[in-house]
Amino acid sequence: MRRRLGFELVIVGLFVAMGAVAWDLSYVAGMPEPAEPHDDTAIMAHNAAATVVVILGVVLATVGARMLLLEKPASRQAYLLFVASTLMFADGVLHFFVVSEHLSILPFAVFFVAAGAVQIGLGFGLFKPRPFVYLVSAVLTVGLIGLFFLSRAVTLPYADGPEEYEVLGLVSKALEFATIAALGILLYRWRADVKAGAETPPSA
Repeated sequence: MRRRLGFELVIVGLFVAMGAVAWDLSYVAGMPEPAEPHDDTAIMAHNAAATVVVILGVVLATVGARMLLLEKPASRQAYLLFVASTLMFADGVLHFFVVSEHLSILPFAVFFVAAGAVQIGLGFGLFKPRPFVYLVSAVLTVGLIGLFFLSRAVTLPYADGPEEYEVLGLVSKALEFATIAALGILLYRWRADVKAGAETPPSA
């Protein structure tokens, strides 16, 4: 019963967060277009009420993930899965949230939608111990971090110049570094378990 309620809270929380993202997107899209593609006024134009609802939705999903994964007594692996899945959800929603800042460059907007969708999907995959999901999640997250810093160093295709460092981007990278830490420990523990199993002789 607890696990089912937790899963339902995750779904409801993400639904609330994504609904608020759509609300914010319609708000930003209805504003006059900025003179420059990356005008700071456009970046600061998020709907404050929608932003609060996005955060509340992510918090609700976090509560649901905690109920789903952290049964008493909870193992260290369960805590790591909770942290990794929650961070993936939060960062995925954040990538959807910043789509409105990149509407003037369609490939960028599509990229953030795709990245957010994949992260949310992997967040669900992390509800169970699956080494393949750990690895895919880690590779994706490292790629997002690398692309972020690359886009600040050079001019990517379709961009007018190197991107600037902004608050939401740095928050996203903080979430991703924490995700890498949790996934790294999960992968290390999995490898250690595999090695221990290989070194243990079969019982007679």
